[in-house]
Amino acid sequence: MATDFTPTARRLGLYSAIVTAFLIVAYAVTLIVGLLSLKSPDQPIGDPMFSILEILIIVMMPGMVTLMIAIHAWAPTHLKTLSLAAVVFMGLLAGSRAASTLPY
Repeated sequence: MATDFTPTARRLGLYSAIVTAFLIVAYAVTLIVGLLSLKSPDQPIGDPMFSILEILIIVMMPGMVTLMIAIHAWAPTHLKTLSLAAVVFMGLLAGSRAASTLPY
């Protein structure tokens, strides 16, 4: 069975993968800088690095969800159910991460 993978789905997947990869690298660099700035390994990462990490997580979530949507579009017919489940779980992850960063 052939899967229709439209040019739009291909571009969406490509752009979201590039954005996600770039943001993961930015997150890793920020995390390393934050860890190197600690005076003791027992200390938590403080501001402004912690805030930057949280912002990067929030910005990264739409790219990760759209990447999963593109993967779902590419999935063969017999695996569409599993890829749809992956899209739903990625959406739940994105929603939970966004909700956990809101101030109370």
